[in-house]
Amino acid sequence: MINIYGMNGVVSHNSYNDGIYTPLPQSATPGSVWIDSSGLHVYNGSSWQKINTHATVGLDSDITEIIEWAKNKMLAEKRENELLEKYPALKVAKQNYETIKDLVKDIQ
Repeated sequence: MINIYGMNGVVSHNSYNDGIYTPLPQSATPGSVWIDSSGLHVYNGSSWQKINTHATVGLDSDITEIIEWAKNKMLAEKRENELLEKYPALKVAKQNYETIKDLVKDIQ
């Protein structure tokens, strides 16, 4: 069975279990790994031990903040573009602003 859980924009996928039970081998080299429908197992030299196959992937607060900023920025740009299309004078004013900004960006 494989479980992948998502959070804060991380895509999650559903579990998969084929329902087929394959018995663990009777003998193996220590460190051997075996996967079946019940999980992941490792041979420690005397017996098979089921190991934790659960992992959680998340985003730290900085990344979450950056994503929120980007989403807000995209929404603001969309709204601005709608206004620029609706009001031609605003579009000209923005073009003038961008031109002047380019001219003075290297002046200190």
